[in-house]
Amino acid sequence: MTSLFATTLLAATVVVTCGVLFLLETLLRRDTGAGRIWSLAFLSGILTVVCYLVWAISSDGQAWIAIGFGNAALVATIGFLWLGCRAFNSARLDWSLGVLLAACLGTVVAVLLEGPGGGDWAGAVVTFLSVAGFAVCGAVETRRGRLGGSVVSLGLTAVLTVTATYYSARAIVFATLGPDSEFFETYFGHLATAILTTVLTIVAMMTGSILRAEELTGRPAGEPASLASSGDILGAAAFDRVLAAAMSRARANRELVALVALRMDDLPQIRTAFGAEVQAEVAEEWRTGIRKYAPGFALVGEGGPTTMLVAFQPSTAGSARRTASRIHRRIVDDYTARPDTPTPVIGVGVSLTESFGYDVQALRRAADDAAFVSASSPDASVVVAGTG
Repeated sequence: MTSLFATTLLAATVVVTCGVLFLLETLLRRDTGAGRIWSLAFLSGILTVVCYLVWAISSDGQAWIAIGFGNAALVATIGFLWLGCRAFNSARLDWSLGVLLAACLGTVVAVLLEGPGGGDWAGAVVTFLSVAGFAVCGAVETRRGRLGGSVVSLGLTAVLTVTATYYSARAIVFATLGPDSEFFETYFGHLATAILTTVLTIVAMMTGSILRAEELTGRPAGEPASLASSGDILGAAAFDRVLAAAMSRARANRELVALVALRMDDLPQIRTAFGAEVQAEVAEEWRTGIRKYAPGFALVGEGGPTTMLVAFQPSTAGSARRTASRIHRRIVDDYTARPDTPTPVIGVGVSLTESFGYDVQALRRAADDAAFVSASSPDASVVVAGTG
């Protein structure tokens, strides 16, 4: 009994702590979309703990309706995880939200039909099957769309798959052997469920937090680099490959190549101050502007979560600096023309093959360092690496 109480208390503490942390992160980030819906899942988890606690401390059994609300909150926890996955994949939520609300109402009705005599397990089969159903839907959704291209989402897939398997088996054993059987108590009772809940809650929180952070770039962390990630902008690995091939030809002809790095380090601060939607608009306008104002035959690619790269062949070092300055100036002009959008600090660094040779990584390091210096300078000027 002591072991059961301690384990159940640990599970409740983990659920409440993870839920509070995720909710606080949502408020600080002013999150929208998937992050906000996942926060509702953790909030539902907290409500589940509270409802079951009310029932547990009720000595006369008059709080039996708390079982119904607790069951509905448990179903909502998994249901909102599924809805968050759909939101992450930009799917419509109207009908799926209706399904979730109907399932939650059904679990409450199942408890009401059994009445006070239902005890701890009132409406159990309906609850278990509802949880398993939404977990299956969520697991499938994590392998589609943007989530399906992220390695990180495998953690959420595992959580939902284990949940679906466990609650499906729990419903079957409950219906066939009953909750008082030794087999059910050993493998599907309160102790086993508390241990599983502890592990899955921690994994779900970590995975959700990482996936939410990936929204900064608009690309899953595990997405394979493609030759056209979006809008003719190359992924980081693809950019390096294409630039390396171009460098080998330029070296043979001793042609001058310039690499421009443009940094925007205050995207997280913009998200905190103005919200995720404004941050996404700023980031998208930045990417669009770089592609728009770069030379027509330039290579444009990603250099990291907050860095974009432009490679081209200038006629002289001075021409390279003027081109980088023009890109910077026009992007800033686009921001200032929209009073409802904050103007971010953009650092611009330029590296040249005449100073650093034709090694791609050497050029990138030099351009990145110069862009960092530019972003840190009061006038946000263009910095050419190797010019002192």
